This record gives sequence, structure tokens and C-alpha cells, in this order.
Amino acid sequence: IGLVAGSVLSSRVAQYGDLLNTGASLLFLKFGRDDENEADALGYRYSLEHGYDVRESVKLFNMLGRLSGEAGSRVPEWQSTHPDPGNRVQAAETRLQKLQPAQLTNLKINRDVYLRKLNGMVFGENPRLGYFASNRFLHPDLRFQIDFPAGWSKANMPEAVVAQSPDKAAQFQLLPAKGSPASVIQEFVKQQGVTARQSGNTNINGLPAATADFDATTEQGTLYGIATSVQHNGQTYLLLGLMTSQTANTNAAPILATMRSFRPLTDAAALNVQPARIEIVTLPTEMSGNVFVKRYPSTVPDEEIYIINGIDAGTNVKAGTLLKRVIGGVRN
Repeated sequence: IGLVAGSVLSSRVAQYGDLLNTGASLLFLKFGRDDENEADALGYRYSLEHGYDVRESVKLFNMLGRLSGEAGSRVPEWQSTHPDPGNRVQAAETRLQKLQPAQLTNLKINRDVYLRKLNGMVFGENPRLGYFASNRFLHPDLRFQIDFPAGWSKANMPEAVVAQSPDKAAQFQLLPAKGSPASVIQEFVKQQGVTARQSGNTNINGLPAATADFDATTEQGTLYGIATSVQHNGQTYLLLGLMTSQTANTNAAPILATMRSFRPLTDAAALNVQPARIEIVTLPTEMSGNVFVKRYPSTVPDEEIYIINGIDAGTNVKAGTLLKRVIGGVRN
């Protein structure tokens, strides 16, 4: 689809296109490595100017290097989206070599003060704001769930839930809307550049809904679209599918199936799910990293605990040291 949804003319449709562009950039585009390198240099300068020990930056980039090799990491592959961590270590060491000895005196780290502020912090995504369980998206606070097609790339953002087909010729988004389902659809198809093929009221799993098939004119050509609005628990939603006309035969069916899967969330376990949180532990005695993860188990893999604490399984950690563990959360 080439991220052309934003050119479907009119401010309202362009708004939806902007969300697609934002979501797609998070999902499918790469970060600028030059920008990342500049950010590293600026962070180094600001830290030094405020009296923080910039020698700690080497540890940070070593940690990122460990993340890049962790199987099943919850962050993108660093080698493809960021400057190579090894190169960032070298760059940090080069910057350090340019400092005079006097510039490295009386610098602060404040590790314990900082760690205590992290106690209770949400670790990873907050499932209360919506989360994916395989191809299903569940939103405990808004009390709905919806199933996405297998193999589609997807992301949950503050503005919308977005997804893109494997052939990148179709995109789907779920957004909040205002008014009745019928009024939302009527307003949508009145937009310049949008021509409704057919529209009407319906219901989805017992919920009041309205839907329309439409063509959307863009500078790059005509897109085929499906818009559905559904009302649940006092909130109206717009479910929007866009695809190239040439792929409508293959992409319309999974988009329709996704829209029709919208339904109330009633499972008690899902409704009551809570985020994972950081818990700060003060070691009562000296112990190895391996002993720590056994004595203070977490709900994430041991390797993640080693990484976020900057230790290994065999590292001996002194008594009184503050370490992080992760408790609670959703296991997909």
C-alpha cells in the first residue's frame, strides 16, 4: 500500500493515514543510525556537564550488545535498527580517551538512589492498556477483544491498534470514535476522496454496528476500503481496512474476519491482568547471579534478569547490593 493512506484527501481521513504512517514506522522502518550516533554524543556531553560518570556509558552499550544476542528478546534486533553496540562501545571509549584526568574526578553515579526510584515501575508493556496474546488483542480496561489474521505485523499504540498484511498491500487500524456507529460511518463516507459502494447498519456479536465498503482516491491510485463502526461499553470504535484494489480478493476476507471478531472481553483472568513490575532486592549476603535468580525468582527469563542488572550467572555480588527482579505480568 506504500503508506499512501494519508493522501486520501480530507483532514479526517488524513488523520487516520497519519496513524498508519506512525504505526508502520514503528513496525517496519529502521532508525537512522546517524541520528543514534549523534544522540550518543549529546547524551555523553550532557551527562558530563551535569557531573555524572560518563565511564558508565561503556557498560550501557555492552548491555545493548547482550540484548542483541538474546533469543526471544522483547526489543527489536539492535543490529538492524540501531548502530552496532560494539561500534558504540568503541565510540564511547574514544570519547573517554579525550578527557583530561581532572575531568574524571568527583563524578557521581548515584546507583542506589536511582534504583530505589525504580521500585514498583512497570516492566515492559502495560497489559491494562491492551496486549497481544498470539493473534488476539485484548484490552482489559476497555473490556473488548479482537482477533487479527495470522502472519500480520501488528502494534498497539496510544492512538490506535494497527496491523499490516505480509504482502504490505493492506493495513488495518482500530481507533476510538465519537457518536453512534451509523453517524461515524456516515461522516466517514462523506469525506472528500471517499466514494461509498454500499453501507448499512448491522450488529457484531450482539453489539450495534454500521459498515461501509468504499473506494479512496489517492495521488498514487485508488484504494479499496472497508469501514466498520461498533459500540461497546459506552465507547464507539472505528475499524478501518485499506488495501490496494489489486489485492482486495485476498486481503478483504481477513480484514472482514478481524472486524467481525470484535466482541466483549469477559474472561476474568484477562480482565484482572496486571503488568509486570520491578522489585528492588537488597542482597542479605554475598551470592552469585545464578543463586540470586533462584532465591528471588522472576516472571521473565533469567537472562533478562542478568542483563538488566549488568551481571552474569557466575558473577559474585556483594551483600547490600541492590538488584532488580521482575514480578507479575502476562506470559504469552
